[in-house]
Amino acid sequence: MQSAGQQGLKTVRWNHFRIEDIGHSIRVWINSIPSADNLDDLTPKGFIALQVYSIGKDLTKAGSTLY
Repeated sequence: MQSAGQQGLKTVRWNHFRIEDIGHSIRVWINSIPSADNLDDLTPKGFIALQVYSIGKDLTKAGSTLY
């Protein structure tokens, strides 16, 4: 059985992500479907990163970093 977040993910199409980081609460939606709700009171500051798992056959994108 897929989680709600997995069900919201569209393959081979663009997806809409919403990331909300308020205080020690981090929540994520994929295509308006809640997919993560975490509380982290051990890490007062830092950054949010997204990882790409596939670039297809376009090897010119390998190792790219986006800011």
